[in-house]
Amino acid sequence: MARAKLDNSVIFEIKSYRSQKVQRGDRWIPMPLDEIEGKMQEARYTGLVKSDMPGRGSIQKYAREYDDIPDEAKLLDEPFTWSRMGEYGLPWEASGFLLEMSRFIQEFEYRLSDALWHPPPRPPSVRQVRWWWRIHQAVPDMEDYTNIYLWAKEYELYELFDHLLGKKINISGLDAYFTYRPWSSAEHCERYVEAVCQKRIPGLSKHEDEFPLIEQLMEYEEFRTGIPGGVPRSEPGKLPAARLREFMEFHLPLREGNRELKERIILELRDREQIKAESQVTGGNTAN
Repeated sequence: MARAKLDNSVIFEIKSYRSQKVQRGDRWIPMPLDEIEGKMQEARYTGLVKSDMPGRGSIQKYAREYDDIPDEAKLLDEPFTWSRMGEYGLPWEASGFLLEMSRFIQEFEYRLSDALWHPPPRPPSVRQVRWWWRIHQAVPDMEDYTNIYLWAKEYELYELFDHLLGKKINISGLDAYFTYRPWSSAEHCERYVEAVCQKRIPGLSKHEDEFPLIEQLMEYEEFRTGIPGGVPRSEPGKLPAARLREFMEFHLPLREGNRELKERIILELRDREQIKAESQVTGGNTAN
């Protein structure tokens, strides 16, 4: 009797791990099958992924499916290298912003992974960096790189669903959110909510409405990257960094002895929120 096909969430998990490059000497190669299997077992042992562990044959099958993806598509999963910006379709004028953003995020992820029960951070991929640049172009006045990272993370994940599973998701509500910028002021938020209520623009869909397994996949992605992402759907006026701070304060367990580090990260996020609030009071956010 033929075996039932694995859930899309498990297929995504296998292909996503395969897409991660690991360093062997001076080369970066796709994650080997033994490492994929070990990471999937660890995720289930710790309870961070709830689905059953697939067999070795299934892991090999879907890893090979990823290997058959055209090289130009797999390039997006490679670690970002500044000297290859031209190959990635990124303008050289973006160098200053992207290098600074990369440094900031890698340091932030390192401190976060050290404080919490999360895997070590990975170098940013080409896909991530391209979305950082796109978000920066859409919101050039956003000075908090944490928000740029978290906004880009959501678009990146949707692109990965299409890339790894062939599942296209309607993101018009997310695009409308960026058009109206509800986080920038109470007035902007009021305009946005009114436009959504009057059905003049699409609202932010719930993950389960966009794709039946997306909520489960989002949980897996948070485990894989170490940082919860996404736009706060029930509070569109709240920035993603504020959601991250609340998540850290109330939900995430600590490694023994790292409470002080976690508290420093939370205070840093609060300071950025205070700077944004003061900027609004003094007229720093005047875009319409």
